[in-house]
Amino acid sequence: MVSRAEDEKSEDLILLKTAEGESVYSSSKTWDQLSLSPEILHSIEIKNWITPTLIQGITISLIITGQNLAAQSKNGSGKTGSFVIGTLSRIDKNDPSLQAICVSHTRELTQQNYSVFAEFARDTGITVGQSEKGSSTPKCQVLCLTFGTLRNISRNVNAIKSVKILIYDECDFLLTNDDSRNIILTTQRSLPEAQKILFSATFSDKVWKFVEEHIENAKVVRIEKKEDLSLDNIDQFVLQCEHRKKFEIVFEILRSIDLRCCIIFINTKDYLKRLEEYLTKAGYKVSIIASGIVEDKDRDAIIEKVRDGQVKVLLTTDVLSRGVDFRLVNVVINLDPPLRRDDAERGADPMTYLHRIGRTGRYGRRGIAVNIVSDKLSQNAYMEIQEYFNRKIKSIQIEKLSEEVQKVNADYDI
Repeated sequence: MVSRAEDEKSEDLILLKTAEGESVYSSSKTWDQLSLSPEILHSIEIKNWITPTLIQGITISLIITGQNLAAQSKNGSGKTGSFVIGTLSRIDKNDPSLQAICVSHTRELTQQNYSVFAEFARDTGITVGQSEKGSSTPKCQVLCLTFGTLRNISRNVNAIKSVKILIYDECDFLLTNDDSRNIILTTQRSLPEAQKILFSATFSDKVWKFVEEHIENAKVVRIEKKEDLSLDNIDQFVLQCEHRKKFEIVFEILRSIDLRCCIIFINTKDYLKRLEEYLTKAGYKVSIIASGIVEDKDRDAIIEKVRDGQVKVLLTTDVLSRGVDFRLVNVVINLDPPLRRDDAERGADPMTYLHRIGRTGRYGRRGIAVNIVSDKLSQNAYMEIQEYFNRKIKSIQIEKLSEEVQKVNADYDI
């Protein structure tokens, strides 16, 4: 169900609410109603997307008509498809100049967006490129890059003067990080007429303020209450242990459950390396993705192996907490609680928690999130997260966890 807010800006604000029997994964609209080209409809058919998701049914038409847009929707609900399909529908394939830039906060998300754009553009005659730090900018009509690369490209005003669409994926990170926020503002000043498209599962007050101040006449699509952000298809648990036995508990979890793929989030690279060494000595094969530890080309290879089902356990930091789509992940483990980095008291970060556990349960599948509680800091963090989302996280023992994982595994049978 979609409703218009009853205030002075009701024409610009759309609230997402699902009534009984409805889902964020299906819209009452059909693809044929969205004025898409035959080529894009063919790509949608190949992917077997039967109907648009709720967010796709609303936002694709807004993008096609050139509206500035700030759109919020749950993890795994089709946000990437929304801006990819909408953007490609606005590109003039007969104009070879650069027309759209898609900005992300990590190279992994940039590569993912490039792949999705390229997949849908395949039969359209539209060229899609990806620019990495230190490399030359490819000649293309749609360009995917990180904000660091955007800084270099935007210095050449002639190179971007024809851009008519700016996409900020995972905008809550891009617009709360001072460095990326300043780069985006500089780019916008060079392209005042460009359409701005913002997507994320979470929007902080700082980001809504940015939208109000810097995105003119934006259509806003937002989830009505923060409690509605919680992912009902993911069973969330806390598992208690002594701090000195955290690695042992992780090993016992991995040994006792039927994994498709498990992502383990760790707050620091040093602690990640220690866990890798422990699990390797215990005979368990793991992969790592973390900045500064793994070379870029090796990170790319690991990402592909995860997507192909060749990796059972992936250790990472928050570099992979947002946006990246791994459809075979059935379990997420938070070895450390997500914490606010700019808070001297290091309180919990509910938004990062939501993004972390959203790496499982993609597109309506079920998933499991296990949160290790080993000290007062982690106990307080998960209490704060429960209060924020008004949702209790149940306690569980390892013996029962295997049963819970088995319940969701039917969604991951290949």
